[in-house]
Amino acid sequence: MLRLFLIALVTLVAIPRSHASLTAPQFYKLRVILTSGNSVEGYSWGISWMGDSRLQEQKVQSAILGIEDGEIIATFTLAGGKETVVYKQSANDGSGKPRSVTVASQYESFQPISEFSENANFYLLKRVKEYPLVEVLRIDTLEVVGKGFRISDPTEWLSLKEPYVVVEDCGLGCSVRMYSKDHDVTRDTLQRLWNQHFECGKRSIENEKIRSEIEKQYGIEWISDPFCVD
Repeated sequence: MLRLFLIALVTLVAIPRSHASLTAPQFYKLRVILTSGNSVEGYSWGISWMGDSRLQEQKVQSAILGIEDGEIIATFTLAGGKETVVYKQSANDGSGKPRSVTVASQYESFQPISEFSENANFYLLKRVKEYPLVEVLRIDTLEVVGKGFRISDPTEWLSLKEPYVVVEDCGLGCSVRMYSKDHDVTRDTLQRLWNQHFECGKRSIENEKIRSEIEKQYGIEWISDPFCVD
């Protein structure tokens, strides 16, 4: 069902290029001090998202948090300790869920593979816990690991062997690998099926049933590029 939803939702074209954001936020080892008096150390981008790209690209030394009238007030001290900036954000997101800081006790780093993100790595967070910002007093940077993006587990993408064809999601500009669970299906066959049934100009509600039947007949599967950042 998830695969069919992806195919119905995503419009693809056969251009093998991924695009990534030009804004790579700083990734930190940090200490989160809670209102309970406890503290936890781990890896995260902290809460620099409160300041959008202007703050994400700078190195944050610490952030002191408070709450007033349902808003989180965060005072950021930038690297060097001479400049501070204050940002406010609702304590809850649009769905009513409390905003939080995500902290991982472990991470795995992957080197960039796109010319759009050559100065940033990709980080797979492991053993993740979230702490509501209303329960956080202070966040201190222990180490600036470097600029980078969070990704999902890229194992499936990296371990995929030929034959497959690389196509691109028209909406997001990210690469997608089209392959078959049947290894006897050749790359030429995959390309022909793409050209005849799956490329952007040939997608329609009318041929959705045909595409589904072809996917089943040839065991077609799709993997989105985990290294592509919008």
